[in-house]
Amino acid sequence: MVAGAERVVPGDTNGSSLRNGLGLALADVVAAIGAGAVGIHCHDDLGLAVANSFAGILAGARQVECAINGIGERAGNASLEEIVMLPHTRGQAIGPPTAVHTLELAPPRPPAPRLTGSGAHPRPPTRRPPHPET
Repeated sequence: MVAGAERVVPGDTNGSSLRNGLGLALADVVAAIGAGAVGIHCHDDLGLAVANSFAGILAGARQVECAINGIGERAGNASLEEIVMLPHTRGQAIGPPTAVHTLELAPPRPPAPRLTGSGAHPRPPTRRPPHPET
């Protein structure tokens, strides 16, 4: 890797990529530098963060940047709970297993809105005004 980088983490930072295109692009990155050095970071503007994160996993990414309850900047990020539960409930067909103890996911959820000052997004993507640049 150039300049001592240990990991490359491409992202869908506007939350509008479609999983097939994102998966193909990430597969090219994985082929070039190896799966162990690739992660994925997706925003949830159009509700695609979890699907796109899984496209990344299926393409070979071995790190997913996600957040408790999906709470993150702007429209949020991929939900930690959903990312963990997909391989837990669907098995190897959906991706590599995680080392997360799923029963431990419940306790952090209730305090999250209190700590962040926000709960579920009050305005889902379909109710948001367009971005100023559009």
